This record gives sequence, C-alpha cells and structure tokens, in this order.
Amino acid sequence: MTESSTVTISSSDRDDDPAARSSSQIALNTALLCGWIEFWYQPKIDLSKRQMMGAEVFARARHPAHGILPPAAFMAGADVDSLTTLTEHALLSALETSNKLARAGINLPITINVPVTLLGKYPFSKLVQRHRPDVEKWAGLVFDIPEQQIFSESSLIGTVIEKLSPHGIRFAADDFGRSLSAMIGVDNFFTPSNEPLEDVLRALERLGSLGVVEMKLDRSFVTDSNTDRRSASICKAMIDLAHALGTKVVGIGVEKSTDLEMLMQMGCDIGQGFVFGQPMTQQEFVRLLRGRAEQLGRKNGKN
Repeated sequence: MTESSTVTISSSDRDDDPAARSSSQIALNTALLCGWIEFWYQPKIDLSKRQMMGAEVFARARHPAHGILPPAAFMAGADVDSLTTLTEHALLSALETSNKLARAGINLPITINVPVTLLGKYPFSKLVQRHRPDVEKWAGLVFDIPEQQIFSESSLIGTVIEKLSPHGIRFAADDFGRSLSAMIGVDNFFTPSNEPLEDVLRALERLGSLGVVEMKLDRSFVTDSNTDRRSASICKAMIDLAHALGTKVVGIGVEKSTDLEMLMQMGCDIGQGFVFGQPMTQQEFVRLLRGRAEQLGRKNGKN
C-alpha cells in the first residue's frame, strides 16, 4: 500500500485566523523543555481519485492547565535554538511515523516545514540515514519552504537540494502565489504590465530549475475562490504555472465544498482542510491507516 503525506511545523491549519489564536501565551523553549510539544496529522486528499493520499502534521502544545494550544500561543518570539530543536523534533516525529507505517506496508513521503536558515547548517542527511525506514524503495521526505524564501535563497536551496536528494529528501514551495501576485499586483493579473511580468518569469525560471515537487497554494487565494473573481484568477494562474513546471498543486485551507469544487474544476491535484477532516494525533493517524491497510488486505484476499 503506497500513500503520500506531508508534515509541517508551521503547526496550525489556521495560523492566520484570529479564531485559532489563544490568550494563553507560553514560550516555545518552555514547551519544548517540559515535553508539551506533539505533532498532529490532517488528511490530504487526491482530488482526482477522491481518496486520502496522506497527511500534513501540525505542532501543538499540550499544556497541563490550558489544554491543547495552537502555534499562535507558543511560536511568537521563538529563538533560533528553540526553532532548531522544534525542527529536529518534527523530523524525528516524521521518521518515527514513517517507520510505524512501513511496518504495516504503508510507504509515505512525509514533509516537514524547515526554516531556510537551517538548510546549510543542520546535519539532516545524518539524522535521516540513522532513523529512516529500512525499506527498499522508501518514499522519502519533503522539506516545505515558503515561496519567498525559495526566491531569495535560490542559490543556497539549489545547493542543498543537490546535497540532500540522494538521501530521499525533496522540496516543496509553500504560500505559492503570494510573492508572484505581489510582483504583478493582484489587480494586474487581468492586465499585467511587461516589467512585473518579466520579474515573474525570471522567478518562475529559478523555481523550475530547482525541481520542487509540490506547490502549496496560499490559503488566502483558496478561501472564497468560488465567489471571489480575483482569488479564482490567481488560483487558476498558479495551478497552470505549477503544472507547466511539472509539479503538483496543493490547495490548503479548504473549508467550503464550493471552494473545493472550484479547485477541482481548475485542475488542482491535492486538497487539504477542514472540509476533509480535522487534525488527529499521531497515534490516531497511524491507527487509521493501519486499519485501512488491513481492510484493503482482507478485501484483496477475497478477490
């Protein structure tokens, strides 16, 4: 059984939503030292097959007094050391999950959100070699990097991709469309001027040359794309551009069935959001996929 998945330490499906923010603020280093950080998984859906093809993992803090806290409660003001530790925990969690699923015959490429500042410093390859599943064709990991950081650090990322690809690590562009639309100007998506369009083409050329495998549409364009003409135009343009570069497109933050229908009409490959399911603990996620694998095995045994 082969499925695909992503993991991110951005840590919340609704980080930018005030409703997801908590009045209970704690420091990330405190949460890490106390062992409160854990990672939850949210389903990702193959829109053409209409079935689950993986999940994205979000960090949560399980506070003894305040309960489950979103990242808005512990990420603000985080120092470099704490972010490094959080990234390492996310990587180990992804590899642990990958191993648990591999023992059930499930092979998942898992993505974690990695700060670009760590790419040239942290020994990712050594940690992956030590903890990766011992399977012949491991699906590997995907490092999720914001689109703007890919553009601004393209030389570094190109070098790191070349270094890490032999170890099964690939890259994805998060917030896809945010920087590109800013270059053109949202209103100019209908009548772009030559100068910003040239900037976009140069940026896309850099993006294509790096070989990223997945573009994650910025949620601000996905939300209300069924009714907002500008958002719909940007989504469609970004989907077509990503496909021209040979990458898959993920629509994140899908919370309305009408927006889902619009994304499918546009040719979006993967969907993720509350319309499909809430995040679940690692234990629940592994149990769910093991159950599906056993069910599929019994079904195939009868055929």
